[in-house]
Amino acid sequence: MKKIFLIFIIIFGLYLPCVVNAEEFKLEWQNNFGGNDLERFEFVFQTKDNGFVGIGGTKSTDIEGFPNKGDYDSLAIKFDKDGNIEWKSIYGGSLEDHYNAFLETSDNNYLIAFYSKSTDIEGYENKGGFDSSVFKFDKDGNIIWKLNLGGNGNELLYDMIEDDEGNYIGILSSSSTNIVGIENKGGNDILVVKFDKNGNILKRVSFGGNNDDNPYLIHKTKDDNFIVHGSFSSSDFDGLELK
Repeated sequence: MKKIFLIFIIIFGLYLPCVVNAEEFKLEWQNNFGGNDLERFEFVFQTKDNGFVGIGGTKSTDIEGFPNKGDYDSLAIKFDKDGNIEWKSIYGGSLEDHYNAFLETSDNNYLIAFYSKSTDIEGYENKGGFDSSVFKFDKDGNIIWKLNLGGNGNELLYDMIEDDEGNYIGILSSSSTNIVGIENKGGNDILVVKFDKNGNILKRVSFGGNNDDNPYLIHKTKDDNFIVHGSFSSSDFDGLELK
């Protein structure tokens, strides 16, 4: 039976995820989650157990057990296949924070990308501007480790993938000038980071020119390589001519 997963935005930014039978277009379940301000899912992903994970941010101050620290706090919710909430993660500081990318791993955990401008999160060091990090969660929503990929500028992680060896590759836009081993060419450069299942960085490479260059998606090819695609506006990008 084919199903369609839908999200409806209703009054005050509350989110109403639901599953619809694609053959009969019959509503199977819905679940309303929200507080006294705005909630926003950036993406919703189906998991191997036929549940769903929604990621984004919340500005509400009345969600039980999760006091808002200021502006948007990052929000992740795990639903089971029937729409019941299994766990939720709300994490942030006094400025803007969001979860914005997701990967279910071969060891049955979850990687969720986090970007943040806050400088007052306990146990988390902001290195300047918007930092982008990866959090690894277990299946019950507990954070296993955190990896900060930021520098003195702005970073945003767009997508992640797992390779055949169980390592992870993330693609980011980066304007920082102090990331070890990386030279910023100007504006945003494309930053590719490989890290292992324990959150240790294995390799960093960057691509870019004198203007903004941004990645969007990464795909694995049949010959065990990877393709990154995005947009670029640099006029001196090696091997490319700006028309």
